[in-house]
Amino acid sequence: MWPERVFSINLEGPFQEIAQLFFNQGWSRLLDPITDLNAEHMREFYANALSENPHTKLFPYETFVRGRVIRFDRDAINQYLGDPFPLRPGDMDDFHIKQNMGHFTLPEPHEEIKRFILLEGCNYDVSEAGREYRAQYKALTNPAKIIQKFLLHNVMPNSHLSDCVVEVCPLIYYILKGIKVDIARTIAWEMRKVTLQGKGERETRLSFPGLIMGLIKDSGMRLPNAVHEQIRNPINDAFISRYIMEEKKREKASGHPLLEPLHHNLRTKMNQLLRHNLSHTVHRLQCNP
Repeated sequence: MWPERVFSINLEGPFQEIAQLFFNQGWSRLLDPITDLNAEHMREFYANALSENPHTKLFPYETFVRGRVIRFDRDAINQYLGDPFPLRPGDMDDFHIKQNMGHFTLPEPHEEIKRFILLEGCNYDVSEAGREYRAQYKALTNPAKIIQKFLLHNVMPNSHLSDCVVEVCPLIYYILKGIKVDIARTIAWEMRKVTLQGKGERETRLSFPGLIMGLIKDSGMRLPNAVHEQIRNPINDAFISRYIMEEKKREKASGHPLLEPLHHNLRTKMNQLLRHNLSHTVHRLQCNP
């Protein structure tokens, strides 16, 4: 399973501004998922999820667990979250409208997002083809790091957490700007991707276990007593202070974060050169006593 994380940031603590951003979005159930996970129910959820209808090409966003229908479309997830983003049928939020139009790839918004979420002097990584494709974790501002962790754990699950693709950055930007986002639409799409990918794999990647256990519980089904895994180690004020704020202090002490790999390589080469010279000197002394 790829479990989410519990985000327990004090609204009156040192990181209250970030906590307030989450609170204003209305994502309390997403920040605090069910922590007792049952692997059997998870496997059944994804194994029984219906594929795209071959006649309409529409994905039904529906599955069965213990014979009970569980829906995981945008409306079902939004309802589970407490309806934080009410919409009329056919409507869409600003973020997803612009995402579908390719707005965030245009030069002006692309640069604005980059300058807002990255540290001064930092840039996205560039591929060999010349395309900006990745934001390194060390290049993000501290608030952006917290949002990135939330997204890659609880919204767009990814096994690689040290950086994120550029496509995730507009969502970080919107959340930091305090702009309301229909996060249920993003989650529903991610669950669709997991379902379709799992159909061709020997073992389905069990993402969103806390959310799924919540959907099962809200369907009226009694959750099983068997707990195969628990979500532990919440991201709270202490975590942020130790692993994000302290990390920043260490980076300042050692130099620019993105130059550290270069410094490491230089130190390695210098050490190799010194060892070579020392070995050569010792050999000469032994040959010429």
